[in-house]
Amino acid sequence: MFKILLICTIVGSFILGSNATPITVEPGKTITGIVTDSVTGEPIPDVIIMVKGTDIGTVTNAKGRYIFIATANSTLTYSKEGMKTQEILVGEKTTIDVKLKKESKDTKSTKQTSH
Repeated sequence: MFKILLICTIVGSFILGSNATPITVEPGKTITGIVTDSVTGEPIPDVIIMVKGTDIGTVTNAKGRYIFIATANSTLTYSKEGMKTQEILVGEKTTIDVKLKKESKDTKSTKQTSH
């Protein structure tokens, strides 16, 4: 098996030549944090944290804490019913503490029907 892998590597390097661009995969890093109420400072349990555009996510525990693996170019969305959703780019951060604001009645979309 090792010989086959070695031969494929050597042949591949000749075929691709020196102009080949290596493909790199960005490794994930551990992100930790706490989500709190912006007014009271109390931790918020059951906040859904998702990598935007994917189905990868987690939820805060009873103390509002979470731990997550994400890449630097990931945007995390923090959402909970009754609270304004926030989006944060991970970048170089390894700790992301979030203060969620309550959603005002004006920002909720409500449908009214007339009879």
